[in-house]
Amino acid sequence: MTREKSLKKFECVIDDLKDYYTEWETNSISEIIQDTAWYDTVYRTFNEGLRLMWKENRQDSLPGSLIEYIHLTHLRYVLFNMRKLFEPKRKGDERKVVSIPTVINKIDSKIGLFTRYNYVCHEGMPYDYTERVNADNWKENAIVKMRHGIFDLLCQKRGDKARSQDDTLIKEIVDNLQKYAILSADIENLIDNHIAHASDTNRKKVRYTEIPNVSLMKIQKQYRIAIWAIHQIGKIVGDSYIPCEVPTPQFDQLKGWEYSIFTESIKKKLLRYWDERVGWWNKWNNTYWDYSKYYITPYKYFELGS
Repeated sequence: MTREKSLKKFECVIDDLKDYYTEWETNSISEIIQDTAWYDTVYRTFNEGLRLMWKENRQDSLPGSLIEYIHLTHLRYVLFNMRKLFEPKRKGDERKVVSIPTVINKIDSKIGLFTRYNYVCHEGMPYDYTERVNADNWKENAIVKMRHGIFDLLCQKRGDKARSQDDTLIKEIVDNLQKYAILSADIENLIDNHIAHASDTNRKKVRYTEIPNVSLMKIQKQYRIAIWAIHQIGKIVGDSYIPCEVPTPQFDQLKGWEYSIFTESIKKKLLRYWDERVGWWNKWNNTYWDYSKYYITPYKYFELGS
């Protein structure tokens, strides 16, 4: 295959991947992670308010049945969102499944096209860049330089090893995405056998009758896996950034909370708690999108020059 033909095929693959990956539509990866970040922060702030009410011995004024419903619906909401993000392609199912595994599998099937030359030069970019820039070429030059740097991570170029147009995306990166970008067993069991479907209690296997222990901490760990996978895929797909953080509200997101369920003093504490939760999302968003590192797993990274 000629270099030009390979580049054209790569550009078609990238366009297809971006349709799955960055399309801003209902149930897209972008929308799901943004909605999850927002509503999970709303819920956890509300839950912290409940804790503070109990701490101040004000629990008798809380609307118990409504609160129970909020807990229940939020759990289902975030778990269904995680199911959407990590939904695998079911054997024999011809539906288009927009999910992280779908994107990973598409990358895996076309991995031979992910060369340094194709990665740098798609969208009409030149292969080489210069350290001397001017008003006409600075943007193009910056893009080319950045792409070379990212591909150094994707092919794990070490130290002073010379760059080659034929450098390729290493298979270990895709293999690890397939290995780690999945639902935890407990979350998958809870969704499949107790929320999305009614469990057959006549079955003898214990896993169908016992409800797995899924805590807010386990769900939060699943968020971290999602942020990791989304940002590493974004580097592979080519500078495709999806913000995995809480959108900045242009209004008082806790408006009226102090006049309905909580007190004014508790609301002040909740505004600080909100900032802490925003900080959690920002931390992992910034960590996993760092251009100087590629996280080969959610816990281990490869750094430029290492």
